[in-house]
Amino acid sequence: MTADIDPRFEEAARIEATTRFHEFLVRQKAPANGVWLVKIRIATSRPLSDPVRAKIRESLLDVRGGHRDIRTRVTFTVDPSVPRGCEVRCDAAETGRDEVSEPPPEFDDDDQSELLVLSWGALRFEFVLSASPKWLPFGRPHARDDYGPGVVLPRSMLAVPSGRLLDFRFHNGDLELRRFPHGPHIAVSADDHLLITDQSPHVVGRRGRITFTDVNTGEGCTLDYELQDWLVGQPSVPGEPDHLDGSPHPTVHETGRILLIEPPSTATKPEERLFPVPSSSPERPMRHLVTQVLYSVATEQDRPANRWHVKMYRCATPQHAAQLRRYLRTQAVLIEQVNASVGGTAQAPPWVITPVHVLSGRTGLTGPPQATDLSMPEHEVVSDPENRLSAWFGVADRPQPACFVLVVSPLLTPVGWPRADMRTVAPGVEQLPELRTLAIGLDAMHKRDIAHCDIKPANVCRYLTANNRSGYVLIDGDSVARATAQLPELRFSAAYASPEVLYQRHRMRAPGRERQEIDLREHDRFGFALVVLTAVAGEDRVAPMLTQDDDGRRTVDSPDVVAGALAAYWPEHWRPFARMLAAPFQPSALGGDEWSATKWIDELQSLIRARPSTKDDRPEDEPLPPVGRHARHVDEIRAEVRADATGHKNRVPAVAAAVQRHQMSVARHAYWREVAVRGLLPMAIPLILLFGLLMGR
Repeated sequence: MTADIDPRFEEAARIEATTRFHEFLVRQKAPANGVWLVKIRIATSRPLSDPVRAKIRESLLDVRGGHRDIRTRVTFTVDPSVPRGCEVRCDAAETGRDEVSEPPPEFDDDDQSELLVLSWGALRFEFVLSASPKWLPFGRPHARDDYGPGVVLPRSMLAVPSGRLLDFRFHNGDLELRRFPHGPHIAVSADDHLLITDQSPHVVGRRGRITFTDVNTGEGCTLDYELQDWLVGQPSVPGEPDHLDGSPHPTVHETGRILLIEPPSTATKPEERLFPVPSSSPERPMRHLVTQVLYSVATEQDRPANRWHVKMYRCATPQHAAQLRRYLRTQAVLIEQVNASVGGTAQAPPWVITPVHVLSGRTGLTGPPQATDLSMPEHEVVSDPENRLSAWFGVADRPQPACFVLVVSPLLTPVGWPRADMRTVAPGVEQLPELRTLAIGLDAMHKRDIAHCDIKPANVCRYLTANNRSGYVLIDGDSVARATAQLPELRFSAAYASPEVLYQRHRMRAPGRERQEIDLREHDRFGFALVVLTAVAGEDRVAPMLTQDDDGRRTVDSPDVVAGALAAYWPEHWRPFARMLAAPFQPSALGGDEWSATKWIDELQSLIRARPSTKDDRPEDEPLPPVGRHARHVDEIRAEVRADATGHKNRVPAVAAAVQRHQMSVARHAYWREVAVRGLLPMAIPLILLFGLLMGR
């Protein structure tokens, strides 16, 4: 029935559903008490396949992330008369918490959680057990793609029989085990107590042994277990990184393409990164998820020219990794909606923010089941391809691919901002058209109640479309958040934050202060103003303004000083432009709904068109060459580059090389002309006089 479905139609339906649901959440405010049930009705002109319906439901959950008082109920219908092929309707009704039931989360980081540590020799596997009557399956997957939730060992741990053999739970303060009806040829015992299917759960102590024995051969494997207090909630300290054989780590992109992640530099140590994620506790609605991060690049297996930027996050447990994936996927959906507002998709620009794709730390490659090997040595587990990430982080003794989250995005070219020596005569107004496209995207992002939270010159790159058109795009999208939200601590670069936002952060950190909603649009606008200032005034002029003095003050926080500096940079007729350029740095200039980045750029451009043309545009000691003097060289450069180079990335270095060659040609020509005029001609005059004198005699 769904054989004729166009994948582009299905993707468009998913985008439409998430966009309409997000717009609904922006408009509506959940009640102070109770829960809202949002009924989402999705009508399409053609039927959607079951996997696509599941993906739409998952994306809607991602959009809902952070809204603790919202529940959803999704229905799909087929109506050939639906305009544009898809129609989404959201209706809400207030109801009680008991009237809306959802599956409990796999992991609630509450005070009753315990850390379950399984050991095999020097190898350790760590899992969080929350106080819950829910059973968590234990086992080793049959194949690489056969993973699920629970206490799951890596596929490479061949010493443990594959399949679901046990169930764990931490209930009423006790650790309980029960035998699952799988693998009758395997006898499972806990502390020498044989576990039998369909018997009552067996309560064990806080430490002991779990033994798996093949009843046919008598061979067995023993895992030590220990229940520890869950206190820190952060990954263990990394050791020395190990690149093993130097091979890349393969992972499967959501499009089915295989990405080969290169090993990071051995000199690079993992950095600590905090993520504010929702908590199950009403007293602490947000908490910090502690991770470690390494950076690398990846290439596509069949198209090595396509390169990707990769962030590899290591979490303390698989449950933490699942929470981080949910958090990052929510951000990815928000970015997707922003890019759709300017006509971009997850695969092709134009973009406002570089799209991100959240992948599992597992390889994702399918493979046949591998036989149990009870005598396998530890080093074979460590050196297995699915455990390369553990070795790269220096924790080869913790081979848990489920603890890793990968965030990949297209590898783009950073914008090389000019320095002040290129902005001495006039501001760099040629940058404003591309900055305007970025401003349009920024305004569209804020209209959807989305903020980037880390806009700065270093986070602006160039993208290239299929027809060789380029534009500016923001990167580092894992700091994206809702524009108005209660956050325990904002994640941003403090040097590029507005004074108001820095003040609010200090208030949030003060003990006893009530956490208020922060308007992150002002934070974004301040960063965008610094990007524009860097582009038109010069990077080395802006950087000193952001440096804090001994009292923690920045020059950029003094509006009069900024305005005076800009007025002194260029000739007098640029004063109106300089005043408009400094306007965003006035107190409270960027707050509220009235300020628009697009409107500000338009006002700057209008002042360019209105500026008088005077001789001050050109310093007298640096006269420009006459029109047409080097026209032949310009035409030759264009012809050479067009003939030899294709694509923006190849043409840029080709143009630079061609310009250098023609500069040398012009310089040699000027040199010999000077020699002729200043050397040969003065020498020729005495020779002529001498020759005339001799002839006269």
